[in-house]
Amino acid sequence: MASHAPSATIVVVGDTVVDVSLIRSPVPLSYHAQALPSSALKLRAGGAWFLRDMVRVAFGNVSELDLSGPKKPDPLCACEGSESAQAFQVWQHFEKSTGKPKDRVWRISEFLGCQRPAPDDERAYPGLDADPSKPHVLVIDDLGLGFTGTPRWWPTALSAAGDPGAIIVKTGSLPDGGEFWTRLTEMADKVTVVMSVDSLRQAGAPISTPLSWDKAIEEIKREFAGGLAARPDASADSESTGYHGDEVHKGFVGGMVGDRLTCFKRVVIRFGLEGAASFTRLPLGSPKADRNLSESMRFERFLYRPDVLPGDSRARMPGTTFGANSVLTAAIVRHELHGSDYPLFIALGRALEAARASHEVGAGDADREFRVDGSLERIGEILAWDEGSSAGDAGLEPAAAFCSAFDHEAQDEEFRPKPINNARDDKCRIAPGSRSRLLVDLAGDSREFMMAKAVEVVLRGPDEALAAAPKATYEKYVTADREEIERINAVRNLIETYRENSSDNRPLSIAVFGPPGAGKSFAIKNLAKVLFGPGQAKLEFNLSQMTKDDLATAFQHVRDASIRGLLPLVFWDEFDTDGQTWLQDFLAPMQDAEFQGGGGMHPLGKCIFVFAGSTCHQFERFAVGFPPDGTPGSKRFVELKGPDFVSRLRGYLNVKGPNPQYCSPCVPVEEGDTSTPPSFRERAKDDPEYLIRRAIILRSAIAEFFPHLVDTKTGQAAASTALLKAFLEAGDYAHGARSISAIVGMSSVGNAQYYNATQLPAEDFIRMHVDGLLEHLYEPELELPVIEELAKACHTYWLLDKLSSAGELRPTVDLNQGYQKLCDMATSQGVRDACDPQDALQQPYEELREAHREASRITARLTAAKLAQAGYRIAPGSRVSRGHLSAAGPDDDVLRKLYRVEHDIWMRDRLLKGFEYCKDTDKALFLHEDVTWFDEVPEEHRSYDKAIVASIFGALQKHGYLVVPREKHDTK
Repeated sequence: MASHAPSATIVVVGDTVVDVSLIRSPVPLSYHAQALPSSALKLRAGGAWFLRDMVRVAFGNVSELDLSGPKKPDPLCACEGSESAQAFQVWQHFEKSTGKPKDRVWRISEFLGCQRPAPDDERAYPGLDADPSKPHVLVIDDLGLGFTGTPRWWPTALSAAGDPGAIIVKTGSLPDGGEFWTRLTEMADKVTVVMSVDSLRQAGAPISTPLSWDKAIEEIKREFAGGLAARPDASADSESTGYHGDEVHKGFVGGMVGDRLTCFKRVVIRFGLEGAASFTRLPLGSPKADRNLSESMRFERFLYRPDVLPGDSRARMPGTTFGANSVLTAAIVRHELHGSDYPLFIALGRALEAARASHEVGAGDADREFRVDGSLERIGEILAWDEGSSAGDAGLEPAAAFCSAFDHEAQDEEFRPKPINNARDDKCRIAPGSRSRLLVDLAGDSREFMMAKAVEVVLRGPDEALAAAPKATYEKYVTADREEIERINAVRNLIETYRENSSDNRPLSIAVFGPPGAGKSFAIKNLAKVLFGPGQAKLEFNLSQMTKDDLATAFQHVRDASIRGLLPLVFWDEFDTDGQTWLQDFLAPMQDAEFQGGGGMHPLGKCIFVFAGSTCHQFERFAVGFPPDGTPGSKRFVELKGPDFVSRLRGYLNVKGPNPQYCSPCVPVEEGDTSTPPSFRERAKDDPEYLIRRAIILRSAIAEFFPHLVDTKTGQAAASTALLKAFLEAGDYAHGARSISAIVGMSSVGNAQYYNATQLPAEDFIRMHVDGLLEHLYEPELELPVIEELAKACHTYWLLDKLSSAGELRPTVDLNQGYQKLCDMATSQGVRDACDPQDALQQPYEELREAHREASRITARLTAAKLAQAGYRIAPGSRVSRGHLSAAGPDDDVLRKLYRVEHDIWMRDRLLKGFEYCKDTDKALFLHEDVTWFDEVPEEHRSYDKAIVASIFGALQKHGYLVVPREKHDTK
């Protein structure tokens, strides 16, 4: 790793505050003069004082750092009339994480507010240790306590004579057009602003508490495109609010740069302890990039933890702490000075991980003395992490816990994800650039790539195959579908809010829709297990089997559970059967929390109603009275009090299941509507994620019925690729997930160690559940021996090219030599001697670790998708008489296309992992000189892509396959 730059001058200024921590005794006290078991009051220097300490910690407390800031009084004082601002908070014991009541730490239970000194008190600002006019970095902490509004407190660096190299501003408010922000605007090209998304919300920005990372990315991009962050001030007229796509335009007001965030060099927005967005005017990394700042701000990256959402860390670790923005700001200061060995992804990732660790530690373990700075050591270990450090997860780079949504301009234009447009209904169209599709970023923007990822999900499991994709996991329920993630997380929020609100005694009513076998009850029940644990009172009633009298009895059971102090979760299955006549019977219980029985009205008590539909597959269609057969139904729906029922629902969940769904919620219901339902092909095009949903269900079924097929160490499932693709390619499953489980369960696997087509049940039994599965079995597919050959060829060609390019082999290797000759060469003693024994990848394929061989297999499984992208397909040689590409001489146009496809696959993987362009590659720092457009990759490095492409043809030909042009009907 590169050494630090020479000593730099850093000045930290801003609001100062004495943090007064009041410690609530864990032991109940009997009278006011009873002795406390420990100290009840602790003081800490906060604000700019604390931020200066964080900067020192971020640099590893290096002695040569020239760091100055506000003078710190000694001792700190907390008293009435103090010249310093004082902020008060109460600390008490909390579970270190939910479900672990014995492990407790100190965290904040309540903020009591801030006591400010008199605004004209000269002692209110302590002055600086040193006040250079040209520091390398000026750091400003704006807590809204008067510093920004009092020019006499400002450092010399902000005066007309000042010239700081860079300015980092930590703030909790948007620029207000005052003198302070006007001065910063004059130096906008040097300014980085750091703030939390909560500050934007408090200022009025329409940014919701995100239900998915995709939604968070979309909303913050739109905010910077035309929201408050991009307007000159809060009173900007409507003409300034237009949406401009990914690019955030810098505007001028009266001939001058507007006072807003988008005029600055960079803005970083923190999303809880789990994510951060950055926008910049710096150009996109490239060997040919002009380093001058652009006139407009662009989306740079968004770090996220794929397994959680913003706020999840605090929800799982109750209580409050503060200082996350200071930790983030300190890391950005180090990035500003030492960007070459502390790049932005490292800075943001480590800062978020350090802030999360700080919250986890709090003020130390509850059974020890309260330490207000108890997490400082842990923060330092993470921010200043180095190889060999024990910080992070199992000694790994702390930032590696995060993935990064990236600016798609980094990809060659032909590979950038296209906006989703629905041809049947313009209401479904999404503005280009505003749509976030993290699952597509991971899998690739084509059906073939999505299919390859789906096969990988079955073989490796969703945790491994979808590691970089956001997921919602509740016990056994797992989904990577964005809409399902958002809806089930919304339902979770509803339930948690309802449970905590003791004054809300009406039933919380939620509807769940989906095709038969989609897993409606499965999703809610697994969510309930996570939220309530094993002690949840659960009641289930199937309304298709009940009479009116039975309903009163059911309500009585609900009331009994509520009286016992439980919060019953009540499933009303098939509530929309019997012509939807049941709807009116639930109006009074849902609205008034009471039911009629035994000649009178009875209170229900607090409970959760879950209505599971059986006729409509989506809430949007049910809500307008659209029956499943497509006949007019709106008028009858009104007569049955359907709209009244809908108005009493507080939320809903659409569970899609394994079949592709069309964007039918956008289709209006009109009397006499006889529109033709969309075909399977149309739905599959509109909903490519159905392949991933199928894959998760199929993997679960294999693990349930034949657990011996899943390796307990690697998680690999032993199954035929052709069989898996047939399951995934088949038409609609008649009974959803139940059909997939039924087919797998009926398979005669027994003690066999491999699942293949010969073990499927009888054809008639399969057709009970699905059409098309058997037909797809006859399509040519690459089975394990061919995949293994392609994986070996891929690694072999890469290894020979790498050793040849490095000059380790004499003479250099010609990759156009015969395939078998190259494979023999790779295992020769000469190649073995040339390999670096310290590099685990520089070994013949047979000697690689299993994890590295699996990485080559993943590349091999993408072969069909790569060729499809270039307009070709794989076919058995015996079926092809002409028009094929031989192993020796594929067309140059095809090769060029494949080289670009190969580079795009590599690029997406690196960008998701947080890599960025740098002329000096350092993989440990997520820097690589090839993270740029293919045409700008050094010629000698393009050979790696060419080597992998070249390996395809020989490996396929060895097993009797050829590459042929795709016919028109092949395109799906």
